[in-house]
Amino acid sequence: MYLYQKLHPIKKYHNRREDNNKFLTSVLIKIGGENKLTLKSLYNPPTKFEGIDILKDSLNNNNPQHNPTVIAMDSNLHSKLWNPRGYKHFHPQAKDLIRICNSKGFELCSPKGTPTFI
Repeated sequence: MYLYQKLHPIKKYHNRREDNNKFLTSVLIKIGGENKLTLKSLYNPPTKFEGIDILKDSLNNNNPQHNPTVIAMDSNLHSKLWNPRGYKHFHPQAKDLIRICNSKGFELCSPKGTPTFI
């Protein structure tokens, strides 16, 4: 994740979160005054799917309901929510990912059936 840091030459507008690792990068961005936005970027490896538990721990330890949070990810999971129409394969782990995100108030932004791969 890259952030453009030239907004103000002296002020620091972001802090890396303590839960960063090789699968998850979290950044808390100060928008102005007390307003903050958290960005999370998750990579879920295509064979072990260990990123799901890492995201779950991060969401449990850093309550996203205190400030707006955006999660972007390469989940390497197939689900009817984001598979192309007619694509039948799905991963059971996708249901876990959806359940975890929904339980914390997150919503999938892309329209149902919008493919995330070609």
